[in-house]
Amino acid sequence: MRRASPSSYALATEGLGINLAAVPPRSKAFPRHYHYVNHELFVIFDGIGVLHHGEEDHALKPLDVVFIRAGTGIPFQIENTGDRERRYLALSTLIPADVFHYPDGDKYGVMAAGTPFRDLASGDLARFSHWFRRDSAVGYWDGEVEEG
Repeated sequence: MRRASPSSYALATEGLGINLAAVPPRSKAFPRHYHYVNHELFVIFDGIGVLHHGEEDHALKPLDVVFIRAGTGIPFQIENTGDRERRYLALSTLIPADVFHYPDGDKYGVMAAGTPFRDLASGDLARFSHWFRRDSAVGYWDGEVEEG
């Protein structure tokens, strides 16, 4: 589990999400996943750990910088392997619609008018987020009236 502080609110950044995150000892920051749209960048402040990126593992130490490009289909995860809290700065693009895939649980997430930790809703459309498994999919016309 991680604690995050969405600093982008306080800084009023446009198009750039900024979060200070902390991961407890012997914990993972988030499930392995990848984004279809938003890129992410992490700056490690302290603690030791591992970046799981696809089939590769990379040791992480303070002042390491990790860039994760969206749309590659390569899942990643940050793990704290140490005995003390790991802190890092997480930055991401803020394109207000994204799809994420969590291959270990074969689930997907969809978000519109928002990004993780930030509500970007404006006008009449509220933020939307939903997680689902591939096997719960319905057909394009399911529940619709097909005319023709």
